[in-house]
Amino acid sequence: MGVTIGGASTLKKQRGGLRYKKTRNEKISITPAYLQGLNLQDRDQAIVSYLGEVGFATTGQLKDLFFAEMSYEWACKQLTCLWEQHLLNRRVGSGLPKYGIKLQLVYSLGRAGVLLLKEVSSPDEKKKRAATGSVLLLHNALLSEYLASL
Repeated sequence: MGVTIGGASTLKKQRGGLRYKKTRNEKISITPAYLQGLNLQDRDQAIVSYLGEVGFATTGQLKDLFFAEMSYEWACKQLTCLWEQHLLNRRVGSGLPKYGIKLQLVYSLGRAGVLLLKEVSSPDEKKKRAATGSVLLLHNALLSEYLASL
């Protein structure tokens, strides 16, 4: 089903909502050798480190903090690459329109991100782990929104 505009070809109607890649290879073994094979930039490591401290951040917050000079679409592509490499996990956030947070993907540490932080941190530092829980997600998304606005 489509719409014809002035003799142009038929355009498909698009549904509202988020458009994002929904699958990745979950059978990958995350090892130190796997991490060494990744071509990570300083920005990628900074994103992983930030999520290790804050726990959760939305696409918009990470775009503002780490991709300020880039387009939103480009930031989404880069975050998708980090997700495909298991450095980040993501899920659809509930959005908080009351606080200016629209419905978007929310990122947290992935298995490879946790391992990366373990390898680069000193033995005295607190162990990093993937954040879980919807209340924590909402709290940390608001915290990250505040940090992104500074």
